[in-house]
Amino acid sequence: MLPKKVLQVCKKVPFPLKDGESIAVRAIAKSLHELGSQVTLLTLNTSKHFVEEKSAVEGMPYYEVIHFVPQGNKITLWGAFSNLLSSEPFHISRFCNAKFEKIYAQLLDNEGFDLVIFESITMAYVLEKSKPTATRIVLRSHNVEHQIWERIAENSGFFKKNYLLLQAKRLKKFELDIWEKVNEIWAISDIDCGNISKMVPRKAVKSLAIGLDAGEFEARELSSIPSASFIGNMEWMPNLEGLEWLEKEVNPAALKANIAIPIHVAGRNMPSSWLREKDTGLIYEGEIEDAKAFVLGHNITLVPLFSGSGIRTKILEAMAMGRIVLTTTIGVEGIPADHRREIWIGDTVESWVDFMTSLKEPTFQEDLKKMSANARKFVVENYDPKVILSKVLSF
Repeated sequence: MLPKKVLQVCKKVPFPLKDGESIAVRAIAKSLHELGSQVTLLTLNTSKHFVEEKSAVEGMPYYEVIHFVPQGNKITLWGAFSNLLSSEPFHISRFCNAKFEKIYAQLLDNEGFDLVIFESITMAYVLEKSKPTATRIVLRSHNVEHQIWERIAENSGFFKKNYLLLQAKRLKKFELDIWEKVNEIWAISDIDCGNISKMVPRKAVKSLAIGLDAGEFEARELSSIPSASFIGNMEWMPNLEGLEWLEKEVNPAALKANIAIPIHVAGRNMPSSWLREKDTGLIYEGEIEDAKAFVLGHNITLVPLFSGSGIRTKILEAMAMGRIVLTTTIGVEGIPADHRREIWIGDTVESWVDFMTSLKEPTFQEDLKKMSANARKFVVENYDPKVILSKVLSF
């Protein structure tokens, strides 16, 4: 049964579509709208990801109404340190907002929503402050947050490791509390769905992968001259970890073996000093206007991830464009693509260098053409937004 009125709750404005979370939020809202639901958005407009309200409204016509709530959420050393004196996760306390809580309560009282979707765990903190409701409350889990920070802590120095482990412990408690408060959890992958189900076995947990309309992505034949792209927000620690591994371990090994290929790096929040680097072997381009054109301009998309959970939207987008995705086991986690059929998976420097070595072999070029076609077909057959959403909407 399709919900007539839906409230979608976000920690940042899901526009423009420059990150996986915004793309996932838009996929649900747009699909609900096209299926006939009236969708209202309640969102923070944070100082870190501030968006002009007029441009956001024009860019998100699938919402009936949008409520913007301003929020300063700049990360400071003092803020991180003072958080030690409380028991709240730092990742949640930065988004707490009394005005937001008030508007949420008013909307629930006055609008008669059939369904409320919290996009990520962050803003679901309001459930601890609001009265019980008969409205169906769903948490859309984009990641298992505490697992991300546990993985990052493993590769950190002593002081940072202990701080992150403390935050991960707090986040786990918070997540468990919120999971118990909602009616349902929509996990972004089968793997996350299984992990959450083990922790809250009595709760209804469903798998809802990100929806991606392959028709919005141009596919292009692979060039005879190989080059690779890396794109990501440089404020997200797993991206930095992966880029450092690529820069300090993979590329030097490829250069030594004389099989290196041009690697173009782009993304938001890139330090200006990186753009001046001349001796890394990588080509830093900073923030770019058209991410699709950037990815499409290179045969290979590199996604070296060693921490994180959920689904990497940029992998699915690259596959939809027929790019060859070279990633790790954690990078492809939650995406049931087969190694060497639709994607290339390797966790060691040696495996990535072997891939680059193979690029010189004529027979391997034919394999890549097949992989390119298989990758796009995989997205078309498995990630249609409305089909995916319809599977979890039964009341």
